[in-house]
Order: sequence, then C-alpha cells, then structure tokens
Amino acid sequence: MWRRARSASRPTPAVARLEPAAFLALVAQRWTIRELWVGHDFALGRGRSGDPAALRRLGQQHGWRLQVVPPLRLGGEIVSSTRIRRLLAARRLDEATCLLGAAGGDLGAAGGGLALAQSREPNTHREQ
Repeated sequence: MWRRARSASRPTPAVARLEPAAFLALVAQRWTIRELWVGHDFALGRGRSGDPAALRRLGQQHGWRLQVVPPLRLGGEIVSSTRIRRLLAARRLDEATCLLGAAGGDLGAAGGGLALAQSREPNTHREQ
C-alpha cells in the first residue's frame, strides 16, 4: 500500500548543500526508493547537479528506476508553473485557468487569494 511521504522537518541550508547522492541517501534512510518520477527539467542537490541523467545513474547504482515525465505542451508552448504564475500576476485568469485545466488542476479562491487546488485525489495506494 502507498503511504504518502511526509516529513515534519523543513529544508535547511545544510540539506540544500548536499550532493544528490547524499540527499537521496537521507531519503532512503526513511523510505524505500523503488521508483522516482521527475519532470524533464527537474534537478536537485547542490548546484542543481541532480538532473535526470545523474539521477538515472544513481538509480542504476542503488536499484531504483527513474521515470522522466516529458513536458506538457498546449498550443505549442510548455505548460509550466512559471508560465502560470506570470499569467496570474498579469491577471490573465482565463489563460491561467486553461493551463491549469491542462495540468490537472483548478483555479479557485483560497484565503482571499488565488490558489491551485488539485482536481482529483492524490494516488495514495500502491499495488503490492
């Protein structure tokens, strides 16, 4: 059964300075890594050195698989959180809503401001 990985701890400068292998070793102390899913432009670790190529090598060394999600394109452009934030800042809500719909989210009011709310329940179950 899937359990959502949640940590009560907050990121610290010391954690941010870790190399990808060291960071993932910390994660593996708490959770078993079988598969890691990342976006095409994802990077973690010191200097963003944990890009998909580096993570794939780490996965091969440690016995887990890496899945890289290709970018979602709408109208020939990549749907990204940066693009959506820019549209929201420019109050171009119809365009932002369209992109959020393409990305599986909804635009809604939360606490007097705009927020992204997932339109479906997160996958919290794993087949055994």
